[in-house]
Formats: sequence, structure tokens, C-alpha cells
Amino acid sequence: MERLYTSITNKEQNNNYLQTGKAGEREDFMRENLFMIENKNEAVKIALDHGWSSIKGEHIFMETSVVPVEYTPLTNNGLLEYKGRKYIIGQGRLGKQATKTENDIYFLLTLAGIAKELKVQGKEQADHVELYAGVPLTLFGAERKEFRDYLWHKEHISFAFEGVHYSFFIEKVKIYAQCYAAIANRMGDMDKLRCVDLGSWTLDVLSVRDRIPMDKDAYTYELGLITTIERIKKDALPALLCEIPEDDIIDVIRGKQSNVNADFIPFIERGLQQYADEVEAKLREIKVDLAHENIVYVGGGACVMKRFGRTKGRNIQYVTDVKANAIGYRYLADNLGYEVPMGNSISFRLNPKCESDRKILAWLETKSSQPGYQNQTELIKQALLVAIEQESSGIQEMKITEWMEETIHKVTQEFTKVVQESSQNVANNTFAGVMGAMMQQMNMGTMNLMQGTQPLTGGYMNSTVIGMKVPVNGMSTNVPNMVSSTTETQVPDDELKTDDFNGMDNDTKSKLGNLFDMDDD
Repeated sequence: MERLYTSITNKEQNNNYLQTGKAGEREDFMRENLFMIENKNEAVKIALDHGWSSIKGEHIFMETSVVPVEYTPLTNNGLLEYKGRKYIIGQGRLGKQATKTENDIYFLLTLAGIAKELKVQGKEQADHVELYAGVPLTLFGAERKEFRDYLWHKEHISFAFEGVHYSFFIEKVKIYAQCYAAIANRMGDMDKLRCVDLGSWTLDVLSVRDRIPMDKDAYTYELGLITTIERIKKDALPALLCEIPEDDIIDVIRGKQSNVNADFIPFIERGLQQYADEVEAKLREIKVDLAHENIVYVGGGACVMKRFGRTKGRNIQYVTDVKANAIGYRYLADNLGYEVPMGNSISFRLNPKCESDRKILAWLETKSSQPGYQNQTELIKQALLVAIEQESSGIQEMKITEWMEETIHKVTQEFTKVVQESSQNVANNTFAGVMGAMMQQMNMGTMNLMQGTQPLTGGYMNSTVIGMKVPVNGMSTNVPNMVSSTTETQVPDDELKTDDFNGMDNDTKSKLGNLFDMDDD
């Protein structure tokens, strides 16, 4: 349990208070303290991405407008009641303000966001909530603690949203880095990448090395979508004699043009193309190699770069899910701070009378005298890791050998068919081409094979000589085409997908935990 009232931490003190206090005070004490503890359920985990235009959760999306009202609205839609006041939430976006902590607007939005997420999760009521949120990495050191304290109201919270009453404590607040969170569970095998977050008001650029965000190589610029939206409205007004609705511009950004007036679309697309050009120019300005670096666009503007970005290639990918940061906060919260359960702890003794044990003792003694020595436990852990890697490498080599044998066997079968159905010269050329292609695939695709993926395009091995396709997964039912020189190309999916949630190694978890948990209570 993260938080206990000090009044119940001392059992003897509490008993004395219950015996000596006034009747009304004893009743209040039991209701507000003992009852809450005895009936505490597991905390409900809520992740929210506090954007300038919208609040996103793992399952919800809500605009950021907060309008105080003195009357009772016709419906409960968006109605928040908190501390005797009423607000209409989420009917438009918030205007720009200096910080998110300068007033209570973002806390009110947080309450509405928690309520919406609880409803989606089928948990309209909660006793305790763990809240996960984020700030840009460039502001992480300066704003992390401030934003955490702003969200972490440590008193009991009671409010109503859309006619449903909620009452809970915020048990914990964890703050992570925006942009990085959006790709935390999507990086796959990429050791190096640039993450580009295109938000409402800002453009954030983040470098990642070995899954760790580089705070010294992070940038934030005032180059967000809202400025572009306003510019589109302004530029189109003289020609159209009317203002393009913001919702229409957003629909075009998201690729939903069917309900947009056809006269608006050229102006919108021209403005979005200009924005995409400005983003790419800014990236080149900070020495981002658009042609070769792994680049991942995230945020609301990822859709713009996907449609209008001029630089395309296998190195350019997109995360167009606007909820990606919130999903990433939850992923980081669930995976960082890895600890080995005590039940898995072991101990062992070495016997100096045993020859093998003496070898281990001698090795430990030798290593302990070398630079960089930490302790014997770390030495043993490193030795075990090396053994595990060697074992894994042996298994991978075995798989490669099996694959090569199977492939050669099937190529030989195909060659036999060709000999039977064509001249010997053609068959010889075919076999040479196939074997050449196979060796090329072996050289270029071994690592993919070791990772359990198929290195062959579309399940075939393409001959560079005459375009013959030799199937790997099962024999072909058709005789290979002996004339065509056309080879099939597989267009990669440029949407960056989520990885296995268990893909992050413990060393990375530990480093990220140290980065994001540096002064938590």
C-alpha cells in the first residue's frame, strides 16, 4: 500500500484514540480511516495523455475545453460537478496557455478522463487510482515533479461526471516522457531511431539509442498543427469568402474527406503540404538524415507526414494512433522497476576440495583483482549471461543449418522438374541462378532467420538471372516462368506495430526505471 494515514500507522495509538476520543470523533475516525483501509481494493490503473487539444487515454479521446456554467444543462453530456461548481467538458479545444499547471483546468480534465476510462473499463467506481501521465523529454527535469504534484491531490476526491458519482484517492502518480512512450513497445530490433512527435503546439524530436531516450539529443520547437490550421483558415478566406471549419481540416488530416466541401480540399491540402515541408526542413536543420536514419512520426501530425511528407522509404514509419502515448505510459508503468521475486533467490557454496569448484574460486579471485570489479555476485551473473548467450547461439546455428539443408533439398527437387521439362542448357542456367540467389539470401538474411523471420520475399527465393521463383514453404504447383524477368516486390507496411509486451530486457527496464523514477515518493 503506497499511502496510509499517519493516524493508523501506530496500532497502540489508534486503540487509545478510539477509547478516549469523543463519540462523534471516534465515529468519523472509523468511517474515514479504518473502514477505508479494511475495504481497500486493488488500485485501478489509468493512463492519460494531456495534450493541448485533446486528452487521450488507453481507450478514450476528449477535447480540452472546460466551460464553467451556472445553470443545469439539458443533458449530462460532458457535465462535471466538482466542489459545488459545474463545468461542460470536452466541447472544443482549449486555447493556448503558458503551462498546464497555471490553473485547475487540466486537473478538471483529468477527473473527466479518469471517469471516462473507468466507465470503459467497466469500473464506474474505484477506491484507489494509480495515474500515469507524461511531459516532453526536453522539459522532463524541469516540469516532471511539478506536473506530478499538480495531479496528485492527496486528499479524498469526490465529484460527479455525466450523472455518475465518483469517490477515490489518487494512490500514485507516475510521469514519463511523451514521444518516447508512444514507441516504447514498438521499437522491435531498432537500436537507433529518431522519434518525431507532431503535437498541437509543438514539434518534439527525440533520439533513442538501445531503447534509451537521449535527453541531450532532444529538441522542442513551436511548430505544431494548430498554427497550420489557423494559417489554412486565413489563406482560404479571401478566395472562399468564408472560413473553413476546423473540424473539416482535421477530417482531411485524418484522411476522412468524404464529408468535406470539395472547394475546401485544395486549400487544406496545400496548407498541409506546406506544414510537412516545414517539418522536414526543420529536421534537416538539426542534421537528421531523412534518407537513412530510422525515423518514426507520432502524434496528431503523423497522419500529415504519412500523406504529405516528401521523403519516403523503408526507414520512415508512422504511429498514427493518437492514443499511443497513453498506451505507452501504461506499458512503461507495468514493465519498469523489474525485481526478481524473493522466491527465485538462490545461494550456493563452493567446496575447495572439489577440482571444478577450485577452478571457479580461482577465476573469481583473478577477476576480483582486475579494473572494473564490482563484486562476486555481479561476476557470477555476467558469467551466467555469457553461458546463456552461447547456448542460444548454438541453437540458432543449428536452425540455420537445418534451413540451409531443407532449402537445398527443395531447390534440387525444383531443378529436377526443370530438367524434365526444358533443355539441359536452360536448366543449368536456371540452377546456377537459383543457387546464386540462395547464397545471396543466406548472406543477407541470416540475421532475420536467427530472429525467427523468413528472409525470403513473399515466401519465394527470387532468381536474379531469369526471374525464376523457387518456393520455400511447400513445392509449387506450377512450372516456373522461364521467360519473364519481372520479380515481385513486397511493399513494407509503414505503420509501426506494437511488439510483444515482454520484449524489453531487464537491463533496459532497470535503466529506464532509474530515468523515470528518480525522485518518486
